[in-house]
Amino acid sequence: MTSHDGGTALFRTLFITQLLITLAALLAVGVYFLHTFYGFNLGLWQDELRRRAELSQLLLVPPLAAGDHTAVDAMAKTLGRRSGNRFTVVLPNGRVVGDSHHDPAAMENHGGRPEVLQALDEGLGTSVRFSRTAGEEQVYVALPVRAEERLLGIVRVSSPSAGLWSAIRGLLAQLALIGTAVVLLSAWASLALARRITRPIGEIIRAAERYAAGELGYRLPLGPAGELSRLAQRLNQMAAQLQEMIETITHERNRQQAVLSSMIEGVMAVDQERRIINLNPAAAALFRVTTAQAHGQPVDAVVRNLDLQAFIFSALQTMHTAETELRLSDDREQVLQARSTPLRDAQQRAVGLVLVMHDVTRLRRLEQVRTDFVANVSHELRTPITAIHGFVETLLAEDWDDPQQARHFLGIVARQSQRLNQILEDLLTLSRLEQGQDFEVLPTHLRQIAEAAAAACAAKARDKHIELVLETEGDVLANVNPSLLEQALVNLIDNAIKYSEAGRSVYVATGRAGGEAFLRVTDQGPGIEHSHLPRLFERFYRVDKARSRNLGGTGLGLAIVKHIAQIHHGRVAVESTPGRGSIFSILLPPSVEVPAHT
Repeated sequence: MTSHDGGTALFRTLFITQLLITLAALLAVGVYFLHTFYGFNLGLWQDELRRRAELSQLLLVPPLAAGDHTAVDAMAKTLGRRSGNRFTVVLPNGRVVGDSHHDPAAMENHGGRPEVLQALDEGLGTSVRFSRTAGEEQVYVALPVRAEERLLGIVRVSSPSAGLWSAIRGLLAQLALIGTAVVLLSAWASLALARRITRPIGEIIRAAERYAAGELGYRLPLGPAGELSRLAQRLNQMAAQLQEMIETITHERNRQQAVLSSMIEGVMAVDQERRIINLNPAAAALFRVTTAQAHGQPVDAVVRNLDLQAFIFSALQTMHTAETELRLSDDREQVLQARSTPLRDAQQRAVGLVLVMHDVTRLRRLEQVRTDFVANVSHELRTPITAIHGFVETLLAEDWDDPQQARHFLGIVARQSQRLNQILEDLLTLSRLEQGQDFEVLPTHLRQIAEAAAAACAAKARDKHIELVLETEGDVLANVNPSLLEQALVNLIDNAIKYSEAGRSVYVATGRAGGEAFLRVTDQGPGIEHSHLPRLFERFYRVDKARSRNLGGTGLGLAIVKHIAQIHHGRVAVESTPGRGSIFSILLPPSVEVPAHT
């Protein structure tokens, strides 16, 4: 709808509304005036009939008292002829004995007429109704005729109401003439007022259309002081503010685009419909497209790597921060680390995700070198350390001059050698996990893994007087390597027991949450400061180094847990509050396949 159409519609609405209000007011006043005039004239009419009835009362007493009904009828006809009104005389039983216009003998009983009944009850009866005898509407007044408190009959005087309506019709014609003049005057005034209101409103509508078209530099002329002038002033202020905001947003967008363009990391934003809404040059180079070609396209039309597609689709479903590492499937030997973060609007509603991709090819090569080094060193050290451990055990069995002292020192050596052996075992485990060896995975009930891990740690828990509580769901399935996942869970339970005081409880739970299957270990230990949580799963990272060594930890248990979760396409999570305990979780993609053996 154009501004002209809008102005015309508003003008029409205002004009018709004001005209209808005027007509309604005139109609209400006319109806009220006619009703009042009718009531006033009817009252005068009935007063005149009542006076004539009162005069006839005196004349009718003698013949009624004498029971001379012929004289009564003659008297009624004489009164009717002289006055021009109709006179009817009715006995108390309703029988008509006299009527000025009709034969009483042919008339029906009038005892049930409303004016007659009212006269008998109240001493005066009136009504305006249609007369079946006269064949037209009549105005009736009835009075009782009494002699010495004895009721002789009722005299009723009536007259056609046509005369009353004749006067009203004359008044109605005058009112119509005056009303027409008032309506014409009101129409002219409504027309002028509607034009005065709609003209500035039309200007405001045209200005709003220009603002909608992007012409924010246009300013409305300010008319005479009033509401519309203030509205125009506010619209001008709004346009200026919008212009400033758009300039600011444009500047920020250009700056953000410059930042994205200068980043070496690939950045891609995807909406919930799996369409690309933004792509920086680095990401475009990774996928060998231009930003213009990729914008608005489905992810699978631009991203050819199936693993990355699966990661993006999974992240869109879970709407959790997630990361993965993959190799490009083309001729480039590139390793990408992809991290997805939910994209939210101002109301914190998820509208998509942002994917940041790092080229970690060189870093992974260096890590591979380091992994190989650790594996080689571990293999070289394991044989002599095992020999030392066996020799120390032999010495412990011999008799010395001071056997107690010898046993003491040799016991220390044995414990330390065992510790070195455990470190080497953990290093070898990490090496196997990092080398990406193929592990057999099966659809497995997580409850079975939790029960096996709890059984492996039960003796240690009893020794420390710690209650081990299982809270498992029997139908939670995941595609896992049972022995590896049991090892990871044993590490978590073992840590929980180590850091819990006697009399406490450790809870082992399985279940589903947020589209993922989980294994969870909850302890009531000392808890961990929040600043330590990001690095907790690094190798050899210790919150309290002295206490960890005293408890026999190698510093590799949580790193092993993390790697086991990752080779299952899962992740690890930790929540902790100092003084209240910690919650460690292994989160895995659930399986819908039913295992062959449970």
